[in-house]
Amino acid sequence: MLPGEVEATPNAQVMRPVPRTENVTRAAAAFCAAQNSAVVFRQAFGDGEEFPVLQDVMEIAAKADDLGRAGILSQVAQKRYGGAYGSRRAVIRARDAARGMEGTGRAHR
Repeated sequence: MLPGEVEATPNAQVMRPVPRTENVTRAAAAFCAAQNSAVVFRQAFGDGEEFPVLQDVMEIAAKADDLGRAGILSQVAQKRYGGAYGSRRAVIRARDAARGMEGTGRAHR
């Protein structure tokens, strides 16, 4: 094929993908939720005073550059319960405390 030649069937209609309504609606809803997430969070949890684990999580998350790699729950667990960073037992205790299950004697999986 030479430069400048088009690889297509002569006189064929060029088809372009049409955005599906469902995808556009989902994207708009996600964008709206993202814009209002701080307001929704404040409405639900206030300043976090009644949720001490959440308060610790927010404090550490505010300092993190990359939330996916920050190990926030591990840092909270170490701060609250001591021990080695990432200790499974401490992380489970912190997770259960965040869920409001601390001291319930719930068996862990």
